[in-house]
Amino acid sequence: MRCVLCLVVAVQAALSLTCASGGQWSIPLAGNAFFVDAAAAPSRDGFRRDGSVQLAAAADRSAVFFRVDRPATVQLSIRGRAADGPGRVVVMAGGQAFPVGFETAAFATEPAGELAVAQAGYVRVELARPPQGGGGAVDVRELVVGVAGDEALRAEIYATHGDALYTEFDKRKPAIEAWLKGEDENEDDDSEEEEPAAAKEGG
Repeated sequence: MRCVLCLVVAVQAALSLTCASGGQWSIPLAGNAFFVDAAAAPSRDGFRRDGSVQLAAAADRSAVFFRVDRPATVQLSIRGRAADGPGRVVVMAGGQAFPVGFETAAFATEPAGELAVAQAGYVRVELARPPQGGGGAVDVRELVVGVAGDEALRAEIYATHGDALYTEFDKRKPAIEAWLKGEDENEDDDSEEEEPAAAKEGG
């Protein structure tokens, strides 16, 4: 039986889900993340005009959530840039800390690490400066979450349904679930067509 994990991003009451390439989900920090210490935010809401969060001082720390509907191993990455020379941030989740470095002023997606999520629910991810040796400030725009081993499956589903996954999901859901279970949604129709033919032969 095929299996797919649907990731739904949630912060407070807001949901945000954007499909990125390679079966990954990109979570914009603008509108989804918040500063752990609001007093340390560089502006009233903590976000820059380009939608990124700048982590410069040691006290700068922001958090964002995503949700999984079953246990899974996820790949965490962040999209950011070096704002003032090469710099590093630390991605913290599930009791693990992953250092991530940025060398240039162009936005790029850098891998953080692999996280095993033991049960369904919300996962908190924090972005912070390292205790020391962090270098220059870093602008972080997105958290990118991917499910290990599901890339090909997700790509196949998206290739079949495209943007209708988001605009007509309720309508498409039965067909997707049947496909994931290895069932043919037309099997019942075929069997009904075969019965009259069999009865005719018997007569």
